[in-house]
Amino acid sequence: MPVAQAAGAPVWLRFLSPLRIAASLYATAVSAIDERRLFCLLPFSMILGLVLYVVLASEPALFHIVCGTVAVTGLAIAALIAGRM
Repeated sequence: MPVAQAAGAPVWLRFLSPLRIAASLYATAVSAIDERRLFCLLPFSMILGLVLYVVLASEPALFHIVCGTVAVTGLAIAALIAGRM
């Protein structure tokens, strides 16, 4: 049973769905890139990454580091291709 249809669920929870949240995050990211606000968000994302690194129990595996590097490089190349960087 989805959370939105659960008996006794709060009213605000009925409007949440993973697809709606993902669409909202995507629209926000596109808007930030279009309006060049992404540069302002960069320090916050770096701080979040450092906090997550401290929370980890052990060093991340090489696979995770490679995946993160590929993702960041892909986003940078996509931004260069789109002419937004």
